[in-house]
Amino acid sequence: MTTKLASKIARELEEEIRSLQWPVGEVLGSEAELIERFHVSRAAIREAIRIVEHDGAATMRRGPGGGLVVTAPDPTAVATAASMWFASRGISASEVLHARDPLVLTAVRGAAESSDEDGVQELDAFVSELQETGRLGPRDFIEIDVLIARISGSPVLYLFISALSDVLTSRLLGTRTRLVPPVDRESAELHLTGYRRVADAIIRGDGGEAQARMAAMLRAAAARMQDRPLRPRRNGPVIPEGPGKLGERVAMTIADDIERSGWQEGSVFGSSADLMERYGVSLAVLREAVRILEHYGAVTTKRGPGGGLVIIRPDWQSIVRAAELELDHEGVTLPQLLDARAALEMESVRLAAARIDDEVAEDLRAALAADPIGSANPADFHEVHRHLATASGSRPLALFVDVLTELTMAHVPRRRRSQSERDAIWAEVSKAHTAIVDAVIAGEVPLAQRRMLRHLEATIATLD
Repeated sequence: MTTKLASKIARELEEEIRSLQWPVGEVLGSEAELIERFHVSRAAIREAIRIVEHDGAATMRRGPGGGLVVTAPDPTAVATAASMWFASRGISASEVLHARDPLVLTAVRGAAESSDEDGVQELDAFVSELQETGRLGPRDFIEIDVLIARISGSPVLYLFISALSDVLTSRLLGTRTRLVPPVDRESAELHLTGYRRVADAIIRGDGGEAQARMAAMLRAAAARMQDRPLRPRRNGPVIPEGPGKLGERVAMTIADDIERSGWQEGSVFGSSADLMERYGVSLAVLREAVRILEHYGAVTTKRGPGGGLVIIRPDWQSIVRAAELELDHEGVTLPQLLDARAALEMESVRLAAARIDDEVAEDLRAALAADPIGSANPADFHEVHRHLATASGSRPLALFVDVLTELTMAHVPRRRRSQSERDAIWAEVSKAHTAIVDAVIAGEVPLAQRRMLRHLEATIATLD
């Protein structure tokens, strides 16, 4: 009961921060004031504060003049939430890369069209620095993609490309993913030359050439990427050094070990005593790590004999929540959300059309037949889109279509409509869905993509 109440209070506090337009540094109240305001126990308030802190919306400052202080949200929360979702489902690095690609290509176009002269000059200087210093590591190449995303001016593209890039970097620098054949200096220099040409096209404002050259770069990277089988550690866990609280680093190490064990949902990973000994930490540090893992939906705690830390599968709502707070802080607009969503939806219909078979076609036709005609719930518009994303065969792509759809719908103004208005809207939606699915089943990729883009634009215009 305390956890549910704390979650409710945390959401109210976060909504208050959003309504105040993120007054970073402002104190929302002391612990005692929050207890009195919400009429709850100290335990409930402290748990609510921990949730808000994990979300990155505020932090508790102790001492005179202290209290719950508004902070800028932590964009790495999206990467952490996504990484745990991927790990729990055995998502390969190649799958992550393919879900990132359409966003990167959209960012390349945006960067070429951008008026951010300082950003373009920074890109030019960064690529030149790599050429001059001979730095040719995977982190450097991925950093170019992130820089391009920032220059595009879209906080949506920047957030999701950064998050997916963090996941890829972690895997490439760890033991989970390798490049086959290994990248030698000659091939790395050729790759950097390719990036030089992408940067030059962006500098000239030639979005078409920049996208074509980047697409070639992404294909080359995908051809080399290979995941290694996950195995338990031979010598036991080692808590990594680095920034962040010890509890956070312990949480990530536990999550890594859960993944190495095959993410056996429902199994007990260990008791408190076992985990304290295994990771060499105090009970206080372990509890903080467990709270972080619970926040991201990776574990739950079972009390009593035979209890302990129980492995569960995270859902995608933690990604939505982290992204929602970060994008709200950045002042995201509906067109920016739609642009990123369109990139993913266009890719989903391309992949679905390429792998169409009788089973996939039957599922898509069943989704059409189940369209809830006349519904007053805008979320119902998404059901056919969800089936199309699933038909793509890319689990990360389907995930981010869901995430961006929810974020998009949250930014669409709502107004009351008569039943006749809803029926008219649904008639157009159903017609568009049918046309898209027909093109996908026929394997007509350009036509399916054209129809999807027109449908997205028309739907948002109708709902606006």
